[in-house]
Amino acid sequence: VGANGQRQAMFIERMPGLAEVILSNFHFEPKDAVMVFSASGLGAAVVEFARGARKRGLPVIAVTSVAQSKAGEVEEEVGARLLDEADVVIDLCTPVGDALCRLDGLPETPVGPGSTLAAVAVADAIKVRTAELLLAKGKLPPVITSVAEVGRRRSDELFEAAYREHARRAARSLAT
Repeated sequence: VGANGQRQAMFIERMPGLAEVILSNFHFEPKDAVMVFSASGLGAAVVEFARGARKRGLPVIAVTSVAQSKAGEVEEEVGARLLDEADVVIDLCTPVGDALCRLDGLPETPVGPGSTLAAVAVADAIKVRTAELLLAKGKLPPVITSVAEVGRRRSDELFEAAYREHARRAARSLAT
């Protein structure tokens, strides 16, 4: 309930040309891929980002609500949906309109968007599977671990190691 910065997010998502500005900040290598998250998959920014990534030879994984995307209207200047520009589509399985709960006294406007929870579940499942695959290859994945699991000192050590590894990889990808 409430705007939660939605006006700004909707404005940015609909901004033609933004994706190319974002993509131009990075140097991509053949082993890279991109994941694009959007419940509707209809905004110019996400569709153009996927299109631009594919033009650079990158595989595109779209995480979107197929039902919501297909129910929505493709913007004429964009000409496609995110799922049309993706090599792999992961369906959030959320309903058209995204909201999950209908309340008495609020018949026209259901509440409780499901796409946020679904997207987090997808992202976390991918992290778990990635860790499994790395371990199967004998590689230790960088993991940020809770203080409750390993104590403050070890948690801080693991955080710093993961952060340094992330910074090293991010520096490689930044365009100069």
